[in-house]
Amino acid sequence: GNMEKELEAALKTKLKNQVLDGLIEIINVEVPRALTATEVDRMRSEAVQQFGGSEKIDPSVLPAEMFEKQAVKRVKLGLIVNAIVEQMQLKVDDDKVKDAIDNMASSYEDPEQVVNFYYSNEQQLSQIQNMVLEDQVVEKVVEKANVSEVTMSYDEAIASAPPAVEEPEDDREPAADQVEQGEEST
Repeated sequence: GNMEKELEAALKTKLKNQVLDGLIEIINVEVPRALTATEVDRMRSEAVQQFGGSEKIDPSVLPAEMFEKQAVKRVKLGLIVNAIVEQMQLKVDDDKVKDAIDNMASSYEDPEQVVNFYYSNEQQLSQIQNMVLEDQVVEKVVEKANVSEVTMSYDEAIASAPPAVEEPEDDREPAADQVEQGEEST
């Protein structure tokens, strides 16, 4: 059961990353410098928090160049996803949000406490809603794309899958599902 869940999550992450990377490749977006600078600052703060130094380290000491490429990618992706949400008039599916929270909570000793945490913390709930909305965008793009499947073993699928909680990296391996731009895609 755990292996099936792990495989499903890995394949979903692979497909999502490939679709989002494909959108970045085919859609030319001008990235405002101010948005990139804001994203770099946010990424600096995340890096400091990740290493537990938020009280001791000033995020501004980390060189902006360290985050520039990924910040541009994140901003581009955000602009593209927002445009698709507006164009397709997508709204967050509350049932999918509940399913996502329930799924995350199921691995904890007290799932109800985790569910209550998400629904009582507006920032955490908003992050889940954004993740679900992004998933909905990926679903819509896949519906309009030419998709071909690649067969691989469980070990191959899991080994090359980036962790679902991390941001996509430029150097990750090809995904299990190959998504090509279809004529109907935007």
